[in-house]
Amino acid sequence: TVPLIWGDEPCIYDPAKWPDGPPDKYTDFADPKWAGELVWLDDPYTNIWLYGKSLGYEDPSRITQAQLDAVVEAMLASKPNVVAYGASLGDMVDIMVRGEASMGIGGWAGQLTIAREKGKEFAVASPAEDGTFYWSDAYAMALDAPNPANVYAFIDYMMGPEPNAQIAAELGSGCTTEPAFDLRVVRSDQPKEV
Repeated sequence: TVPLIWGDEPCIYDPAKWPDGPPDKYTDFADPKWAGELVWLDDPYTNIWLYGKSLGYEDPSRITQAQLDAVVEAMLASKPNVVAYGASLGDMVDIMVRGEASMGIGGWAGQLTIAREKGKEFAVASPAEDGTFYWSDAYAMALDAPNPANVYAFIDYMMGPEPNAQIAAELGSGCTTEPAFDLRVVRSDQPKEV
């Protein structure tokens, strides 16, 4: 695959409610003080990774059944504090903008722009001890693609400096080539930390 953009999965939160941001560990979200405050992204892989990291697994993408069972148990300990599962990143923001939750787990820095467009100022951060989950969106060609030359031409175009910089800016993500980084464009409605 060829990476197009990348980003992380921080917590998105209301700094008026949580001026210190998220707790030190994802497993700390089991504390009753988070009751009625959490929205999770409906993304099992990310949540397993985040909670696996919180349990100290070096590579949460490669865990045993016993470790997975421990992750599920840790997630279930936080479940009573979850008010909703966002079907999408935008859905998570909508739940928070309506005031139904104040901390989103498994978020994205691009949600700050979505929230700002709806009149809310949120912040993003990851639990200090656990860190964050990084992802990359990538292009690939199917083994039996009928027009490989078209696929290569499209990927080559999208990896060009200007298109790669533009899509990274539009999606609030990181570009993947140095020339694109040098051309990166920050939309006027994007927070400076994106």
